[in-house]
Amino acid sequence: QAWLNEGFATYFEAVWREADLGWDEYSYDVFVLVQQYLDEDRDRYRRPIVCNTYRDPIELFDAHLYQKAGAVLHMLRGQLGWGRMRRSLRRYVADNAQRNVETIDLVRAIEATTGRNLRAFFEQWIECGGHPEIRVGFAWDAVSKTATLSVEQQQTVDADSPAYRFDLDVGFVGALPAAPARDAGDGPLPNERRVRLHVERKYESFAIPLDAEPKLVRVDPGAYVLGAMTYAFDADLNAAILAAEPSIVARIRAAKALGKDGARLAREALGHALAHDPFWGVAAEV
Repeated sequence: QAWLNEGFATYFEAVWREADLGWDEYSYDVFVLVQQYLDEDRDRYRRPIVCNTYRDPIELFDAHLYQKAGAVLHMLRGQLGWGRMRRSLRRYVADNAQRNVETIDLVRAIEATTGRNLRAFFEQWIECGGHPEIRVGFAWDAVSKTATLSVEQQQTVDADSPAYRFDLDVGFVGALPAAPARDAGDGPLPNERRVRLHVERKYESFAIPLDAEPKLVRVDPGAYVLGAMTYAFDADLNAAILAAEPSIVARIRAAKALGKDGARLAREALGHALAHDPFWGVAAEV
């Protein structure tokens, strides 16, 4: 199954960039992989990564096999953590040296190393085509001191195309950082309340009690969820994300949302990011 060659080769180019240039370069590399896959899925065709329908084998060597498969490995990192993933891959290589492999061989190595059965994960992301199209909203109730996060999967969801199942990390920060931290990784900020939400239906709503209204809402800080995500936040929250969120992918998502807003606040936030964002990739997307 060729993704075990090409998806790994593509993903480990990003891992090399992380080792050489830092987390932000790694994150942007994975972000570009996802965009390239989404372009092919939207403009050309959709297929499972593992697919035996073709006229010639070279037809499979596309953005699904390379870019989407690489992004799946990034998502696997979010599932396992980098340490457990590295140990699992060492076991996978040791058990399968000098022989052909299929996805099940990787699944077994992960299970033997971590005790986790990820067959459903690979079935959803490797053996089925498509991805979730996620719209995230946020509301604050000052009376009950409750944050409500809404998650809608906007792609077609029916008996033949069930809703995607995935974990979504969300963080709430009480004080806005002065500027985005460089190469901060996927961990929480000081005084951040981090929760992990499990999404499995087309419409989900999560109520999280907090001590005070958050100044920064961090959705999927590691950008692990493979798909198209948009923010249905107000301009103030999007501007705060663009000005202070360490995740470059979150800043890009906020910029895209602000780009659809004609208000003065949105224009000023985008202008400031273009001139002052600490990472070149965010300025390029702005």
